[in-house]
Amino acid sequence: MGMEKETVKKLQIREMGVCMRTSYRLRRYSWTISVLAAVLFALLPHLLWSQRTSSVITGVITDPSNAVVTNAKVTVTETSTGVSTAAETNSQGRYMISNLPPGSYLLNVTATGFQNYEQAGIVLQAGQPATVDIGLSVGSSSQQITVTGAPPLVNTQNATVSYAITPAFTEEIPLNGRNVLQLLSVAPDTSGHVGTNYSNEIATRPETNDAGFVTASGESRENSTTYYLDGGLNEDTYTEVANVFPNPDAVQEFTADTNVYSAKFGGRGGGIVNVVTKGGTNKPHGTAYEYLRNGAMDAANYFSTSPDSLKRNQFGFSLGGPVRKGKTFLFGAFQRTTNRYGTTSGIAFGPTAAELAGDWSAISTPLSNPLTGAAFAKNQISPSLYNPISLKVLALVPQGDPVTGQFNYLSKQLQNDNQYIVRGDQYIGGKVVISASYLWDKQDDPNLADPKNVVTGGPNQQWLSQHAALNISYTLSPNLITTVGGSFSRVLNRYTGSTLFPSLADLGANYPVWDPKGVDEVGFDIDGWFTAYWLGANNVTRTEDDITNNWTYTHGRHTLDFGGELALFQSVLYQAYVSSGYQGWWCGNSGYSPVDFMLGSNCFYEQYAPSYVAPRGKGPGLYANDTWRITPRLTANLGVRWEPWLPWPDAGAGKIGGQISMTALANNVHSTRYPNLPAGFLVRGDQGVPAGLVPSAWNLFSPRIGLAWDVDGDGKTSVRAGFGIYHDQPFGRMYNQMMSTLEVSSYYTRTIG
Repeated sequence: MGMEKETVKKLQIREMGVCMRTSYRLRRYSWTISVLAAVLFALLPHLLWSQRTSSVITGVITDPSNAVVTNAKVTVTETSTGVSTAAETNSQGRYMISNLPPGSYLLNVTATGFQNYEQAGIVLQAGQPATVDIGLSVGSSSQQITVTGAPPLVNTQNATVSYAITPAFTEEIPLNGRNVLQLLSVAPDTSGHVGTNYSNEIATRPETNDAGFVTASGESRENSTTYYLDGGLNEDTYTEVANVFPNPDAVQEFTADTNVYSAKFGGRGGGIVNVVTKGGTNKPHGTAYEYLRNGAMDAANYFSTSPDSLKRNQFGFSLGGPVRKGKTFLFGAFQRTTNRYGTTSGIAFGPTAAELAGDWSAISTPLSNPLTGAAFAKNQISPSLYNPISLKVLALVPQGDPVTGQFNYLSKQLQNDNQYIVRGDQYIGGKVVISASYLWDKQDDPNLADPKNVVTGGPNQQWLSQHAALNISYTLSPNLITTVGGSFSRVLNRYTGSTLFPSLADLGANYPVWDPKGVDEVGFDIDGWFTAYWLGANNVTRTEDDITNNWTYTHGRHTLDFGGELALFQSVLYQAYVSSGYQGWWCGNSGYSPVDFMLGSNCFYEQYAPSYVAPRGKGPGLYANDTWRITPRLTANLGVRWEPWLPWPDAGAGKIGGQISMTALANNVHSTRYPNLPAGFLVRGDQGVPAGLVPSAWNLFSPRIGLAWDVDGDGKTSVRAGFGIYHDQPFGRMYNQMMSTLEVSSYYTRTIG
């Protein structure tokens, strides 16, 4: 008998959804749950990782009378790699195949007494389950029904509000700068933000800040969104904005979950962004590209007085393929971005020829000596009164127009970025899958100063971003799967001042020498004339490790998903902040601020010794989910996450941290570490003061409840509703600001006038 085939095409789909959400800010509690903590660490004996980058296919198999078919063998094959995963239906005729990477799949079903069933074109997206219910026809196994076309895209499994950014988006939508996070703006229930005081910080990478951020449900800050790459956190742990992500040619896809997401995702109260890198396939594949932006190719802007000065070259390639077909795969990508900004015209002022000679009569305000109070007759000042250091400062800028004092200057900018991505996947015996990925991205922003003009001076900045993830999945039995692994995310910022110009102390100012050897810093402001300021050093290392474990167990109508997580945070800062001194002439004590400068009478002076701070934090968590298929058309999602808040202690000796105790004040209790402090003012190390300055909050539980109803039972229409509580915890920078940490270093600040 020959093979018989039947082709079926899918129809259009529709979906309706309802969701409710409650975000709770952090509360403070004084008791601990030691039992839960012990369970957490029992779950984490090794580096672990959870099923955040995979998906699941589930469904029910029935016969022509709509009775369930038990012990049917269901096999899904990833079409690009040829890797197959199999399962059998249980007593309710239900099957579930989990831990499947995003991609296109072929599904095959065999059962005694029934025709073989095959369906192609099933596309899985990260974290988004697919439901494929199958009706078998009675017949011989030599007969086969073949279905082409993808199953309905309606989510009938959970209440999560999620949006998938597929390869079609990255390939067909233009991206300025090829930053894939810009595509989040197309997801519903999100809004874009340019960096605020919460997230925009000197060590934040400029392209991360400029791309904007995503908030969920229109109610969260931009740094309430949690970012994952290949299952692990990928953030700047101090500000909790995104770390660098792979370029579009290295991204398989990513999803944005904005409401009622699984309890396996924790961290904060905003959305979840989950990115998966591309991997190798059975067929070698790759790309090569270059994108060019050059003002010479642009039409002139009618309203612009000068042509576009940006010259950007962005080029790279990607290549993936098999090492051993069906078993071992490799993928790699490289991208280089060079930005060259043409000359930008700037305007500043200095003294006129007459003013250098002592004639300040062009200034209508009567002038006086700020040091003695004596008036200058007809605004005439003897040049012998000019401060010699002020004259040395004027030698650092071009000589201005003899009549107006104005001088023009040009500035240039250069930015180079190199990014490397590599990923490997190993399939062992149909039960073990090992995946590893690594991203390395370095950006250089050198200062291109004119050595004859201190106004063009500034910092040389370098950012280095890294992310590594190791994923191991093991199928213990057809209904029990665990995943293990770990991730590492780091952002380094190296900020050094220009070495072309002397500081005021180098010019002879009587300042203490607090700046360390090799630090070059300039800081002053002459109101109405010009200013020059940059730090000597601002070296930052921020690390975020994510350690988790996930188990998935299927029994009857229930799919249990449970595990634990431990996130480790560290932010190390070495900073020389105005260690060479900063002077300001803006009070006009003489009647005109530039005259104050010429006479050496500053009204503001500030100087700090270099500081070192190193706050560290931990973020433990436990979670459990139950996907309960109450009926073939109604699914309930029940979950809870326990995630306490543990304040960040500062390991640096340069920060002591203080708090005011009203009880200690009433009893006239003084700090034992610093007895000269006022009564009631206690610091870290005193009795009763926690290392993190405030008590830990241990009993933070976040429940999740969801319902998904397949209205007609055909997967084409769903009604979903959900409720969740999400705790938005303080992040590193906020904690540093609100704890009023005291700096143990020498400093002096003075304002006169």
